[in-house]
Amino acid sequence: MPVGARPRDGALFWVGALLFSTSLIFGGGAAAGFYLSDTLLQLLAIPCLLLALWRLSAGAKCNLGRSELLLCAALIAIPLLQLIPLPPSLWATLPARELEKTALEMSSNQTAWMPISMAPKATWVSLLTLLPPIAVFLATAQLTNHDRRTLSLVFLAAAIISAFAGLLQTAHLWIAQSEGNPEAVGLFANRNHFAALLYSATLIAAVWAINGVFWRKNTSSRAAEMRHVLVLLGGFTLLTLLIAAQMMARSRAGLGLTMLALLGALALSYADKRRTRWTSASGLIVAAVVTVAVFSLQFALIRVLNRFDVDPLTDARIAIAKNTFSAIKAAFPIGTGLGSFVPVYGAFELPQDALIDRYINHAHNDILELLMETGLAGAVLMVFAALWFLARTRTAWWTPSAHGLEIDHGLTRAAALIIGLLVVHAFVDYHLRTETMMVTVAFCAALLVKAPSDPNHHPRLESITPAMRRSTSETQPQTTRPLAVVRAAGTEQISWPESRSENTKTKDEEKTAHPVVVETASSQKHKSSTGQIPSWGEAIKWPEAWRNPDSGRPAADDKARPDETAPDKSGSDDV
Repeated sequence: MPVGARPRDGALFWVGALLFSTSLIFGGGAAAGFYLSDTLLQLLAIPCLLLALWRLSAGAKCNLGRSELLLCAALIAIPLLQLIPLPPSLWATLPARELEKTALEMSSNQTAWMPISMAPKATWVSLLTLLPPIAVFLATAQLTNHDRRTLSLVFLAAAIISAFAGLLQTAHLWIAQSEGNPEAVGLFANRNHFAALLYSATLIAAVWAINGVFWRKNTSSRAAEMRHVLVLLGGFTLLTLLIAAQMMARSRAGLGLTMLALLGALALSYADKRRTRWTSASGLIVAAVVTVAVFSLQFALIRVLNRFDVDPLTDARIAIAKNTFSAIKAAFPIGTGLGSFVPVYGAFELPQDALIDRYINHAHNDILELLMETGLAGAVLMVFAALWFLARTRTAWWTPSAHGLEIDHGLTRAAALIIGLLVVHAFVDYHLRTETMMVTVAFCAALLVKAPSDPNHHPRLESITPAMRRSTSETQPQTTRPLAVVRAAGTEQISWPESRSENTKTKDEEKTAHPVVVETASSQKHKSSTGQIPSWGEAIKWPEAWRNPDSGRPAADDKARPDETAPDKSGSDDV
């Protein structure tokens, strides 16, 4: 734990990091909430959520505003309201409840109280799956920039593990799917979800690679240069690994969004204030792309092209979207309840759209599926979240705060790009239904919230270019004064160089400071005759202006001390 940090700050970081890392590793199931690993994540989310709320109630320093807290409260309130039992007279007036009414009539149970949700158990499960992302968001938003950088490295470590798993699956060394198809899915059950994690990690890796390009030590030793080379090689290797794993995943949406992510990485290098070496930062990213393209021609190109043989217009997603839209109109404005897609969609699926030996578990369009399940309340929440996101994105890219290092600003901009890409991807898939990607969105949303000030800020990671270093040295004020020697009537007054700037000297020090008097041959002769050294200024020929009696020049017999004479208007003690 950093020196000076409160114990609960360290506890919040470690609990949040544990929840974040376990969610990234074990939260890749397609049916979130129905696996034992999901139960483990929900149990880990409880202490993290309680600790984060306790810090908020205790008045901890953070920049969580009313809008962020309202968003979190609305996410919990919508499924809770859908689970409240309603009397038969009120429940019977809800739209799209004909099948349930018929079932109750056949069972002679017309007086039963029923909730809004048409699948209450699935709604309960959906409510519990919201605990980890909300806990990660509230915890990360209260962490300093240093802790957020550490969590970004945790995210990259999880992405590396998943990428290696995908490469092993492609090499027939690790079969993850039940039918034995050697597809690269990483720690997920779907290649599209795996691709979403990879292009998200590509942007985070690009930020660290860009910072490595500009990273410099104050010394020019060989060891410092070797460390700099290792940082560059590490960034290049990480980008190459993530892009290569994306090629092996063969997700059509993932490949297209990865291209946008790489363009975003170039934009991140250009937005960096240290862009005097912009060509080096962008060249590192381009070199990684070229390396993957050259070495994957033999292995991955054929596999990627085979994914585009099928006309995208013949994909079943279009028919599923039409049927889902029909369910939205039938259940609007109340909705059918979170998690109720499977039983509700079957009532609106057309016979010609049914798949042989398969059933539709999701709409492959998270926006439409949320509108069907939450109705008008979900639509309002999505609009509110979109406005909040646009405002935070504008701040991150165009008006970043002066607080934090340049890498912190880069992580904030990358977080905005990641959320944008994931939302675009949500129009053709349901990756946001997995615990891993929900936690990823929560982490990126927390990065858009300004971090609290870090009392233990260490500028070691701040990269300084040679031009910035020269400008800093040119504007550095002089802290010493030149040596001045004044000879007057055999007495030498020496003003030694000061150990600090004149601006820091107080008025009391100026009044009590006395010059150093050095005895010479003439002063010793005068001392032998009079018994004392002549005072400062006794035999000095004063300027003509001081000879005017009105100026208050002290007489020679007064033996005025330096603090009794008129001060020099130039601000210097030298005469």
